[in-house]
Amino acid sequence: MRVSKEPLIEPAAIATKIKEIAGRIASEYNSNPLTYVAIMGGAFVFLSDLIREVGLNARVDFLWLSSYEDVQSTGRVRVIRDLGSSPAGRNVLLVDDILDTGRTLAFARELLINKGAADVKVAVLLEKNIPKYADIKADYVGFSIENKFVVGYGLDYNENYRHLSGIYVLEE
Repeated sequence: MRVSKEPLIEPAAIATKIKEIAGRIASEYNSNPLTYVAIMGGAFVFLSDLIREVGLNARVDFLWLSSYEDVQSTGRVRVIRDLGSSPAGRNVLLVDDILDTGRTLAFARELLINKGAADVKVAVLLEKNIPKYADIKADYVGFSIENKFVVGYGLDYNENYRHLSGIYVLEE
């Protein structure tokens, strides 16, 4: 496996889109306390840039979930490491790198609701144009992409390529 020579999405386009999303989040939450919950490990780069652009004082927590083996979804979501604190009574912005099948995000949203979150909205950098296996819709979407396996900007293939500053297609 190798990455495409040219990025699917350039770093400058990512930065511009994050500023746009951050502006919407800041205006919607400017007087309401906010807790970011990032699904790790792919969302950490997006979360880092997003919280700096939003500029609001907020709590940050992490949820470690897994649903992939190699380049395929297994169809089931496992909790590897749960939240560090309770989301009960909080407005939560669930942050992930990509929305594809929807299973992971739907699972995470349901988990947060069951733990008492007052409100859960979803922000994703990427959304694949594919049918979803779960009933989930992102409130904030950076880019819509075709059904290709992508890496970079935190997204990985077997823990490789997270360091790339753009989004690249993984090729055979």
